[in-house]
Amino acid sequence: AMGAVEEGERTFDLLIKQAPQIYQPWLRKGELLLARHNWTDAAETTLKGISLAPANERPALYLTSAGNFYNNKQHALAIRIYRAGLAEKYAPDLACYLAWVLSTSTDDALRNGKEALQLAQEVIKAEPNSPSYLNTLAAALAENGRYADAADAADRALANSRLKGDPPAVQAIFERRLAIIKSGKPIRE
Repeated sequence: AMGAVEEGERTFDLLIKQAPQIYQPWLRKGELLLARHNWTDAAETTLKGISLAPANERPALYLTSAGNFYNNKQHALAIRIYRAGLAEKYAPDLACYLAWVLSTSTDDALRNGKEALQLAQEVIKAEPNSPSYLNTLAAALAENGRYADAADAADRALANSRLKGDPPAVQAIFERRLAIIKSGKPIRE
């Protein structure tokens, strides 16, 4: 299997060399580097690929790519990718996820409660009843020590999640986060 991966990587490298303007090989190479935990090169390669993609595809690519880094506990690189997407064009989902990371990262150096709250307050204007947006607002409020307001937003997120018919597993996440906030602690993930 390793030979197939190495052969695939050589193919990506060849495609990138022969047609550097085509975005898909850049993205696939970035995925391969991510799987190898070559974080910085993965981010660089992925961002290059996204920059070459059609404009209408970029917001989703930024979201997916940053989410991959976030899920691999590479919060700084996730932040970098969310910021790159927002620098190109404002999208509420990008701002929401950036606010989430800035509010909840386990890395003290990356958290920025003030910026997170500003982003979350802007995002909530786009969709005031979104469980995800309310959840992010709750996290940002908690990061700023505003636990009563955070609990209210988290409670609304849970209620709207139930109304929306989200799966029980999603509702359980909102319940757990609400309990953390009600205990007077910020969320760390």
